[in-house]
Amino acid sequence: MSRPLGQLFASSDILSGEEAMRMRNYCSTAYMDPDRDLKDSYGILFEDGSLTAFQEHFQSRIQHFEGRQYEAAQELFKVKWGPTRIPVYVVLLAFTSINPGLRYKYIAIAEWLVDTAKVPVDGTDISGTTALMHSISQKPYFDPEFAQLMFDAGADINRRDRFGAIAAHDITTVQLLYDHVAHEKAGRALQWFLEHGGTLDIKDGDGISVRRIIASLEGTDRTLKGVVDRVEQQQSGGSNTGSGIIARPTARNSPCPCGSGRKFKKCCGQA
Repeated sequence: MSRPLGQLFASSDILSGEEAMRMRNYCSTAYMDPDRDLKDSYGILFEDGSLTAFQEHFQSRIQHFEGRQYEAAQELFKVKWGPTRIPVYVVLLAFTSINPGLRYKYIAIAEWLVDTAKVPVDGTDISGTTALMHSISQKPYFDPEFAQLMFDAGADINRRDRFGAIAAHDITTVQLLYDHVAHEKAGRALQWFLEHGGTLDIKDGDGISVRRIIASLEGTDRTLKGVVDRVEQQQSGGSNTGSGIIARPTARNSPCPCGSGRKFKKCCGQA
């Protein structure tokens, strides 16, 4: 017998079948309303995207914890907003879409939370999805810059959500089978996923792997299969481009490969 939604929310097991469908339906229809859901002391800071306001409030929380920054960071990490309990980095990602003109501000806040405040990046919403997973699963859209920020901070590229799925399950679930533009967009996200260590053989709660999904699409569009073949050939050394191994993007906090002595994010990575 399928459990009530309340019990599904409180559980942590992998969902499948009818329970997975009901949870997915809830998550796809229960939207966050900023006017309703962002009324707490941190929530009210998102709309303006003021880094200074975030810094000042975070500092006040450190003082509340008698100078213990770790506890202030953990407090923010545990805050969740809206009916689907969205963590801070997912809210910031959402606001890059809600207020695209302020995108640079939300990226700056996320960078500060990672680099200085040390707020962990693996917080999940009620579906078990992290900010990294959202940013490469095209929900709301493929955002490689935000994804790279989360990845460099230690987010798990192969993390499974409440349905046992990884980000690539969402990437490859193309709703319009004959929409070649959609397939091309999915292909770019899938390539990013694979180049950052993603695997195609993890099965979701219903026993379906990403590789199986891609195989099922071959009759309508081979874009995703082409991406997989190309990347796997390069990773196995079959490419005739240089070493045959895909060069991983330089991590934001790594020394810049240009030899300047500065961090990549403060040098060539600013472009």
